[in-house]
Amino acid sequence: MSSNYIKLACEAYRESHRIPSLTSARIESITDVLNVSTLWSQTNVGSYKQIKFTRTATIAKENLAGVNLSRPLQLGAEEYVTHHGALRGVVRTGEEKDQQLLEVWEPGFLRQAFNLKDIDAHGKIYTDGDFGSLEFSPDSSKLLYVAEKKVAKTLPFLHQGVVAEGTTLGHQFDFRQDWGEQMVGKIDPVVALLDLESVQPATIKILEGIPEGWSPGLVRFWKSGIVGVAYRTTPRKLGKIYCTNRPAILFFLDFQGNFTQLRSKDGDKELGIVSITLSSESGRLVWFERTLGQDGGLYPGAHRSTDRVMALDSRDGEPYQIFSEKQPAFTGDLSVCCGIYSGGLAERCWVDEDTLLISCAQGSSLVPVEINCKAKTAKVLATGNEGVDILDVHAGFVLGSKSGPTTTSHLVVASLGPFPLDPCRSDQSLNPQFSRSCPGNPSCTQHHLVLRIVTLHTLLLLLGPKMPPMLRL
Repeated sequence: MSSNYIKLACEAYRESHRIPSLTSARIESITDVLNVSTLWSQTNVGSYKQIKFTRTATIAKENLAGVNLSRPLQLGAEEYVTHHGALRGVVRTGEEKDQQLLEVWEPGFLRQAFNLKDIDAHGKIYTDGDFGSLEFSPDSSKLLYVAEKKVAKTLPFLHQGVVAEGTTLGHQFDFRQDWGEQMVGKIDPVVALLDLESVQPATIKILEGIPEGWSPGLVRFWKSGIVGVAYRTTPRKLGKIYCTNRPAILFFLDFQGNFTQLRSKDGDKELGIVSITLSSESGRLVWFERTLGQDGGLYPGAHRSTDRVMALDSRDGEPYQIFSEKQPAFTGDLSVCCGIYSGGLAERCWVDEDTLLISCAQGSSLVPVEINCKAKTAKVLATGNEGVDILDVHAGFVLGSKSGPTTTSHLVVASLGPFPLDPCRSDQSLNPQFSRSCPGNPSCTQHHLVLRIVTLHTLLLLLGPKMPPMLRL
């Protein structure tokens, strides 16, 4: 290859890495304006590392126009972030090897910090999207998360020093199967509960009750206990990321260690469960599942397949289906839902107690989908929203990241409002003025919600970088 081609390729590579990607956004406060914090990631070609930085945007509430944007502020080693009211919980990488810090922030200061290596109750906290959790308790006195189980110390057979109690000999090179593929070192997860009111010594309780052969994850506080998903570890662990076809169960665990399976099978067939979300800390539980090896196909089925949306209103209730996985094949019409292909859920995705917004692939496009648990419907909000990934839903506003083949990742914002038309009629068009009921049906009291396409404003010039000319198609 000639030096000119090599130089051109290197320049193209550097140019492409000048474009950051929007990874998350959150509405922090609402007055006459929306104060939005955004998180971006970008490759530093000088250090060969991925960096993250934040920018704060101010958006006019009345017309959703961009008002101001702060300069980028590079973040430190934040691995995982959660929010609860005004509190912010952060898992941060420490300066020492395998060190993690767990921090609790108030709006204006660092309230608490815990050196997990000093406490030595478990291994590293899981911060991935398949097992990872970080949740404040309803009273903000505890933090719930998933971490690697503490391993007993081991020494060589020929060790000539004193062997401390609890230390074994000759097992330092034992093979321990992990979950592999971007989950190297994640072997035996446990559920941990940190008491924020304890400081010296700090108290971390490892919750017992998870049966052998199951790896817990995605845990949440719910109904005076915790709910989560556990994945079967036999006959092998390897291959969890990108795979929705791993046998799983939905479980409830109280703080006394009593374990209950809420959902484990569809008839006599196993389930794959990938995501869970709660309308509130004591409200409806919703999850996405699929039946493994159904319709006589090969077990356990394709790595990615359509999911059905399920819900549960109480611990003792019966799970019920909101939206089936059996939908018409995609024909190019984005107004017809061809099934739910679930990915990650936004930390705040609920519009109200009955409605949540997710992003879902329909054909070759990623589009917002409104799931109504009460009406048991899934509606694609595709018009003008192709390529939108939902990042935050709060107080009637929605934030998303929009991108396309010729458009870099940028922030989009929309407002939500009650549907002003009769939902049973199809001869009407969207009206930007919204009312509390359906004018076409005065007796209708149902709260219909749709994305206000008419108020969708991209902030490309304000919040998104321009694509370099050499990369334009």
